[in-house]
Amino acid sequence: MNLKIFLIILSTLFYLVCWSQSDSTYSPYELMSSYYNKDFRPFKKKNIYLGFAFSIEDKKMQNTDYLIQKIIDGERLNYNILLKGGYYAGEYGMVGVNINYYQNKFVGAIFREPDTLQSNSFTRGFAITPNFRSSVPLTANERLSFFT
Repeated sequence: MNLKIFLIILSTLFYLVCWSQSDSTYSPYELMSSYYNKDFRPFKKKNIYLGFAFSIEDKKMQNTDYLIQKIIDGERLNYNILLKGGYYAGEYGMVGVNINYYQNKFVGAIFREPDTLQSNSFTRGFAITPNFRSSVPLTANERLSFFT
């Protein structure tokens, strides 16, 4: 009984999808082009933007020279999580906030003149940064823009 109901629902959805596609006289390219040429306003007042960035570095290091020390053998693990949000308070002007969480960890043996040291360093941080960003469109349809 459940299989029959499932097949009826599936065939109805298939029919609706096929029927809706057959009525369209525009190609996908024409639909996207018309949207970007007429309705695309990314910097309009009252638009909200959200962003997310994540970076990770996991590195095994041996005999690596730095300015005041040399890493003989060590392992470095760094990561950074960044959340961004903004609100266009006016045309081409956005007020926003960045939230950043990061961690830097190193375990290994380093050589500092004249000693060899076992180093375990661990840094963790959190930052909230307000910002103001203005946008300068470089094309007529505002698809290519410069942020200041």
